Amino acid sequence: MSAIATSTAPMVDPTSLPSTMKQTTSTVGVDPFAMVPLVEASGIFTLSAECKADRECRFDLLIGMYKNADGDTVVLDSVRDAEDLISASIQSGEQNHEYLPIEGMKVLPDLAIELLYKPEQAQRIISQRKMQGVQSLSGTGALQLAAAMCFAHMGDRDVYISNPTWPNHFNIFKAAGFSNVAKYSYYKPESKSLDFDGMCDDLESMSSGSIVVLHTCAHNPTGVDPTHAQWVKICSILKERNLVPVFDTAYLGFVTGSVQEDAFVLQHAYEQGLHYFTCISFAKMFGIYSERCGVVLYNASSSSIATSVVSNLKLIIRRVYSNPPKHGARIVSTILSSKELKAKWEGELMAIATRIRGIRGRLQAALDDVAPNHDWSHISNQRGMFSYTGLDAAQVEFLKKEHHIYCLPTGRINMSGIPETKIEELASAISESLASDPQE
Repeated sequence: MSAIATSTAPMVDPTSLPSTMKQTTSTVGVDPFAMVPLVEASGIFTLSAECKADRECRFDLLIGMYKNADGDTVVLDSVRDAEDLISASIQSGEQNHEYLPIEGMKVLPDLAIELLYKPEQAQRIISQRKMQGVQSLSGTGALQLAAAMCFAHMGDRDVYISNPTWPNHFNIFKAAGFSNVAKYSYYKPESKSLDFDGMCDDLESMSSGSIVVLHTCAHNPTGVDPTHAQWVKICSILKERNLVPVFDTAYLGFVTGSVQEDAFVLQHAYEQGLHYFTCISFAKMFGIYSERCGVVLYNASSSSIATSVVSNLKLIIRRVYSNPPKHGARIVSTILSSKELKAKWEGELMAIATRIRGIRGRLQAALDDVAPNHDWSHISNQRGMFSYTGLDAAQVEFLKKEHHIYCLPTGRINMSGIPETKIEELASAISESLASDPQE
């Protein structure tokens, strides 16, 4: 396992500061932030802005938002229906824009439990109250709350994150105060598959009480997930080593089309009695990206501990943003509380997963035709929204400059961003990028 270097800024001697930085009562008009350095924006959002400004852009395969065959970000019909109901209830005066409580919409955590767990499990969980949670600012906010809670009450301990992962995982846990945020083995570039043996070896070598961030399904960025049997083994190690899992749960339903099928590891972790956080992005699952709606749940050994955790999460929320926004929570609760709307949404999720699998199969076939000297089976074998293509940074840059195709330097692409009418065009461009690289 390779630890990520953490910068530790030395104490600053005030006498060594430039005269403009020293505290003084005689100088007026000095900007206290005059020495603040300019920092780069997040790479993916910089690329996205560049893509939007490119009038010749052919493919936007960057950010993890579901797009239709025309390349447009989708508003689900179930969401439109829910918003119609919400609008009508506001017009009638039944609903308003009052603040939510600090913990957010009170029904949301239980609705999340009913969504993720099998009916008999959900009934048991809700009645026993050993698993409780709060509304969060989508998945990122849920992870932030979990990280802050862990640091505040567990202290500084080792945190392990998959190699590779969503880059913001490192930012979140470092910002929470953890000094050692390290990587565990996950992906084998040579076979573009799960490094299961390496992952298990790393988990078994972790100190008791270490925090482990895991992707529930549709791993970002690789699209490589453990099988059910492998998850069973992973959970047994987590339990034996007394590790604390934090499950990043963003893309449920995007793998099989079934939320409960994709949530297998959560159901198994619960049955094994693990104590874990689940950080849920409803923004991803419902396509309501700008509404920033999610939930963080904690599975405790008793209802009193779960209640205490929630009370402390509320303290964190109060000092950071006081209470969460309401509109996204209304959408999610309206859909999940309606048998008809929930069924409609589940049907849309199934259609999304089916379409993405179809794009994978067609892209692999097209690549097999134009670049037969390469093995492209990973395109179909990977799961969920993303594919880790195996392209390197130079090849990605070639695609952008020569074909106006935008994807991340790691070679990750959003599969839903590939219009079915342009699959062969993308495959041809990828083939050219391979030929342009002297290392190929």
